Amino acid sequence: MVKNSQNLNKRPRSRTLTAVYDNILDDLVLPSNIIGKRIRVKLDGSKNYKITLDENDRALLADKADAIAHVYKSLNYQKNCYRFSNKTLLTTLSKKIDRDNLVIVYILE
Repeated sequence: MVKNSQNLNKRPRSRTLTAVYDNILDDLVLPSNIIGKRIRVKLDGSKNYKITLDENDRALLADKADAIAHVYKSLNYQKNCYRFSNKTLLTTLSKKIDRDNLVIVYILE
């Protein structure tokens, strides 16, 4: 009887490639906090990652952003774009539902 090893041995989240890449990115921008991440997938299948960093750490990382992007790309072959913002992207998005027309409108504040 052959057992399906894929179902028996689930890989923990900390061992996945995405988790490893996220931890590498956290280590590279260590004095700052990552506020948000966006992935833009183009029609040819290439991905561009937009990383939003804390505005308070602009003085520390503004001149290092290109070097961090180059090091991160050499480690895992992903393009990154860094920007600074003072708001958390997850908390600034509010949802407004118009129940008469069944339209959901997202408002950035």
